[in-house]
Amino acid sequence: MPKTAIPTSAGLTAASDMAASAASEARLRRSAPECRPKRVMPVPTMNTVVCPTPAYKHTLVRDTVRARPAAHGMGHFTHPAPGSIRLVAQPHVNEEAGVPRQKTTARGEGVSRERIRDAAIRLFGERGYPVIGMRDLSEAVGILPGSLYAHISSKEDLLLDIVESGITAFIDVIQPVVDSDLPADQKMREAIRAHLDVLAQQVEQTRVTFHQWQYLGAENRAKAVEVRQKYEDLIVQIIDEGVASKIFRDSGHHRLPVLMIAGILGSATEWYRPEGRNSAQEMADAIADQVLLGLQSAT
Repeated sequence: MPKTAIPTSAGLTAASDMAASAASEARLRRSAPECRPKRVMPVPTMNTVVCPTPAYKHTLVRDTVRARPAAHGMGHFTHPAPGSIRLVAQPHVNEEAGVPRQKTTARGEGVSRERIRDAAIRLFGERGYPVIGMRDLSEAVGILPGSLYAHISSKEDLLLDIVESGITAFIDVIQPVVDSDLPADQKMREAIRAHLDVLAQQVEQTRVTFHQWQYLGAENRAKAVEVRQKYEDLIVQIIDEGVASKIFRDSGHHRLPVLMIAGILGSATEWYRPEGRNSAQEMADAIADQVLLGLQSAT
């Protein structure tokens, strides 16, 4: 009569462990739909199932039991260890679009505030300040989100810096024009040229400066308005000089032409392109011709 093999306790344990692991994996697969098996290489101790979601990839990680070492030092691997299956969230990477994940560093070596600021200008300009988070900024410069705070105090602090420095760049080039001995009409033309020159050099920052400052909180918005007022005061000074010298006609509404000129120059970010067929100086002269036509006295 043939002998019937009796399972040992070790065999039953191994079989039970494998069944438990398979059941755990099945439950996690059901909780994370659209999973597709993917071998993580070159690490031989981990199998993953990657499940894309809008913001994250959930990686099902199954650790394996390391058996006796092999000659090449990598070891043999048997069944999954009991309770070793876990779901790990990882930032989503658009592999289909060919966008690689930035290599991150815990302390942000080689990352400066200027680099973070440049990334913020690009992201705010492309997608808008409200939808950009600290994680977006950290991934753009290749550091962990917490490391950003070694360089900036907040996202709003970064926006205020962009706005203030953006407006200041225009003030710095227009102030010498206002202080010159040129007649008022020539000052106006040179001021518009100076504005377009700065715009041509920093289109993205100017777009954020003039169109996203309203996302600042009340305190920081007041600071931005104060700097912008200095910019507008330079235009006011040119117009006042022109009216006093009879070069510009007195319409009785000195503030209105200032707002109109500031609006024209501020909206230039929407249509001016440095790679366009007209240079910044050509566009500046075209704008100045129209502005002066409305300002100049009939005599």
